[in-house]
Amino acid sequence: MDPTNHVGKPDHVAQVQLYFLLMSERYKSNITNGLLYYLKPDTLVESKYERKFLQPLIVARNRIVTSQKILNGEFINLPRAIMNPRICENCEHRLTCSLLIR
Repeated sequence: MDPTNHVGKPDHVAQVQLYFLLMSERYKSNITNGLLYYLKPDTLVESKYERKFLQPLIVARNRIVTSQKILNGEFINLPRAIMNPRICENCEHRLTCSLLIR
């Protein structure tokens, strides 16, 4: 697999599904499809809203939030992010970690 070909990667699909949810809520409209443009390999990909992709993301987000304790307005008991691109790029927790770092 060509490492520059990111078309259809699960994290990209997940991000678009979350955008569908946010846009639907923001504009009080049912957003059912969108477009993803990849600079490399100069590809435009249509993406359709699919609840089966969105539901696990919301469940994972809720699991993270409910498993944390808040002390003085800050989350505690989280492992420190290692911020090493070589290790992080293949980590199964990179989506969760990136949400917590931001």
